[in-house]
Amino acid sequence: MKRIFAALLALLLLLSLCGCASSDYRKAERLEAAGDHAGAAAAFEALGDYEDSAERALACRYGEAEAVLAAGDHEKAAALFAALGDYRDSAARSKEAAGAVHGNTLSGDWYYTQDSTENILSVIQANMAQWEGLWEYCDYGPCTMIYRLTLFEDGSFTFCLDRDSLSELADELIGRTKTALRAYLEDFVTQTYQSQGLSLEQVYHDLNVEDMDGLLRWLNYDVDRISERIVSRKSFDTAANRAVVTGTYVLSANTLELTVSGGTDIEIFSPGEDRFTVTGRSEDSTTDVLRLSGNYPAVFSRQP
Repeated sequence: MKRIFAALLALLLLLSLCGCASSDYRKAERLEAAGDHAGAAAAFEALGDYEDSAERALACRYGEAEAVLAAGDHEKAAALFAALGDYRDSAARSKEAAGAVHGNTLSGDWYYTQDSTENILSVIQANMAQWEGLWEYCDYGPCTMIYRLTLFEDGSFTFCLDRDSLSELADELIGRTKTALRAYLEDFVTQTYQSQGLSLEQVYHDLNVEDMDGLLRWLNYDVDRISERIVSRKSFDTAANRAVVTGTYVLSANTLELTVSGGTDIEIFSPGEDRFTVTGRSEDSTTDVLRLSGNYPAVFSRQP
């Protein structure tokens, strides 16, 4: 009799528990229908493996994340989606939401300065090869190339050389080249005539020219034309045209993914006030859009 009583008690207890679970399940459904995703998720989670509670809990957590994202709290939404692991497209949604945290602050123009002194001056020196000794007359300062990265709100980007700063650099190099060339030609002509026992005054008189400018013209030494062969504005314009890259971008919590026709460049960055620092490239990158050439960390700022 005791065994029968115990069995009946267990059965009653089981029926009671099932009844409670069923009631709690319906309560969770009502919360979900009312739009209380967080409350419904908690209620379904409390039911453990009762019917499809576990799956319904995940769906509610996903709905909660979507609602938070729609409300504009991208940072919280990113965390909620991330907590869902591989449920549906949660990983991608987390990445998208995390990117939106930076989207408003990173849109616009960013500038990166690269020291190109060695490369530029080596080209200029090579172009002077036919003028022996000219390089010793040259006095060039640092040559920095400023790149501009523009992130548009529609998800597109442009990466190019900043033409204003490039024009200033061209003016500087061309001006210094002309100054050096003029000094070089003056010394060359003076020394040549002196070696023949002639003074410049005699040469001016014999050739009917007034000064060194007239003498250089008479000798067909056109400083502007010669310096143009050494360093030209056209070469800078060509470099600027070739440097333009366009494509689309995706931001996540700490990566900037730039996609162009040739592949994808995934740069790891850390944000800051009016600047962000690129610290390295992902192994998944298939192209080098920003042309940092391993120069990490690279700081991009609002001002050139």
